[in-house]
Amino acid sequence: MYQFYYGYLKTKYQDQCSLLFTDTDSLCCKIQTQDLYRDMGENLNLFDTSNFEVDHPQYSASNCRVLGKFKSKTGSIAPKEFVGLRAKMYSLHVPSCPSKSQKKAKGIQKPRNRYATANFWRFCVMPSRRRRGNFVYSDPRIMS
Repeated sequence: MYQFYYGYLKTKYQDQCSLLFTDTDSLCCKIQTQDLYRDMGENLNLFDTSNFEVDHPQYSASNCRVLGKFKSKTGSIAPKEFVGLRAKMYSLHVPSCPSKSQKKAKGIQKPRNRYATANFWRFCVMPSRRRRGNFVYSDPRIMS
């Protein structure tokens, strides 16, 4: 992952790429470019695009489940908003396809996490509305 981030992403995008969070086996980056999917097509050997729409130009099943290949959590649909509260507590919001939206909240029971919408995550980090409750958080970040 280190080699992919610094050797490929930071070399290609420089200041246009910033790391939002890392996990054991994943990276989440904010990349500013004209067309990310076209850029991915230039180096398809680095990516597993098997979860893209079948009619998408970058769709390929050749790297499906190959170790070391990077895969988009939301497929061929880009998330519109990222809200990170702390480690293993974040939301990726995809308004055009709610089934592709991701929300992780380690330590929160799944039945309660089901009700945490993108608005809930945004509510937690907005300075004028910050509340104390069952969540403990620090270093809040919101990217949209």
